Amino acid sequence: MLNVENESPLSKDIMRVKSFFPIYACKQVSATAIGLYFICSTFTFLTMDKRAYGRKPPSLRSKNLTSSIEVEPFQESLVDINETVFFLETQESLDELDRSLMCAVESYHGANPFDSIVVLINGGGSIPIVPDYLKDVSQIQFRHLSFAHFLEASPLGELWNSPKWKETIYPLNHMSDLLRVVILHKFGGTYIDSDLIALKAFPRLANNNVIVGVETEKVGSAYMKFGKNHAFLEQAIVELFDNYSVWSEPHWSILDIEVKNDFQNVHPDLTSLNPRPELIIPYEYEPTETINTSILIFNKNRKSGSSTVRNWIKVLAPKNRFHMIKSGQTRLPNFPYSMSIGREQEFVDQIKRSPRPLVFMEHFYFVDFRRYDPQLNPTWLNLVREPISRFASLFYHQRKMKIWKGKQKPPEGWFRKNISECVLNDDPECSIKKGYYREQQLTYFCGNALECREVGNLKALALAKLNIESHFPVVGVLELFNETLVALELLLPRFFRGIRQHLATSQSLFQANANPHPDVEHQALLKIQRVLALDQDLYEFVKQRLTKQVSELFRSKKLLKNISTSVSP
Repeated sequence: MLNVENESPLSKDIMRVKSFFPIYACKQVSATAIGLYFICSTFTFLTMDKRAYGRKPPSLRSKNLTSSIEVEPFQESLVDINETVFFLETQESLDELDRSLMCAVESYHGANPFDSIVVLINGGGSIPIVPDYLKDVSQIQFRHLSFAHFLEASPLGELWNSPKWKETIYPLNHMSDLLRVVILHKFGGTYIDSDLIALKAFPRLANNNVIVGVETEKVGSAYMKFGKNHAFLEQAIVELFDNYSVWSEPHWSILDIEVKNDFQNVHPDLTSLNPRPELIIPYEYEPTETINTSILIFNKNRKSGSSTVRNWIKVLAPKNRFHMIKSGQTRLPNFPYSMSIGREQEFVDQIKRSPRPLVFMEHFYFVDFRRYDPQLNPTWLNLVREPISRFASLFYHQRKMKIWKGKQKPPEGWFRKNISECVLNDDPECSIKKGYYREQQLTYFCGNALECREVGNLKALALAKLNIESHFPVVGVLELFNETLVALELLLPRFFRGIRQHLATSQSLFQANANPHPDVEHQALLKIQRVLALDQDLYEFVKQRLTKQVSELFRSKKLLKNISTSVSP
């Protein structure tokens, strides 16, 4: 007799739409989900950016809702070969299970109420707080298992016990990379990442061997369903054993292995689905000429001269009587490059409360304040750099020993890596392909939507240009520093009045690169140019815009005016 609650944890309509934001409501937490739809024929899964979860409301911590439970060890007899659905919690000694994991389990059970679910939790004894509505469902079993012992006895045991593995800087994520493969190889069944919420039952395809995966800078998620000992999993184990890098950021490398395409012919029972990314938060831009000139947001594009401009701002702040705030001086600790909706709102609220005139500067992507306060539309500032030069600068900046002070350092060979070899050998660190998700220059102007990090996304480029025209009176160019100075002083006088006069007497305000980098080989150069084509397009757009701005300033004779007048209180 199935013990399924009369009231499903899911409403009949999984998605509610309010102000165009998809809302998924789990019993334990309601969150505006930020991520990608997993699309087969219709929406099936929604990936969750875990940063979208704020603090759990106090009412959800009440004893009548949740409690800790004693659980039995995992027994292989519990598994229904090829049919069990597995979720994993790799952390040990938690006060409560991860809320995104609970939401994933709840949503899958609601969409597939007759499937057997096993939640494996690393460690032993009692497990953390579990919602009553999950622990009382017979189809959901919580079991503890020593993942370390399980991996030691697996085909990847030698890799797990190797000295190389002990050096990993992502131990839990890399452990998960191994576990999901060996569990499905041993038992068959389904593996689902904990940041997936099910919107409906997964479609029953012609076969039971399926991969659906998506990877971005912030989200790496997959649904895998395989029969026990499937050949693809055996190949994946070989791939992991031979080529897995503990120094790489966690990613679904097995979804990219070359043999996957061959399996379509050799093993026709394997279905590989590449979900189409969907923009969850639609953009609704109404160009405006009204910007708040008392607030300047400098969202510093990395390795584009931002440190030099930062030094200028520090010197000019007392002279031009404005406040300067960095992320460490706000109530927003660990300021992220990319923000969830919740963090965007917190950021806007922080700026609203800050004294004016104000300059806020940090490395982060554009935020449209008008979404949260139509009356608050600050002035934005940034710089760009020739894309290949920036790519090389970022590569070698990561190899400066000073940034690894107090951190676990990669092997010595990593610091000696050559950028041309890295690019030509398709090293994961230098691999950029159309459709991949990674930060680009245009991301700083496009915003926090996932499409803004998709390589080759023309909409992201168009949005970046639109935001520049609407919100950035000045976008400087590292290679056009004199023109940038002119534009800053004349178009943003509230903050940069007197900058050229100061520079004429103090060269210390320049922060030059004292370590020129080796040239990029021609073939590597061509390869980078192809994949950074949209960044190059944006760079040329900004150069043309800046040149035209300065030309107009000369033509209007503004450069002949006295621009060093005092600032009124």
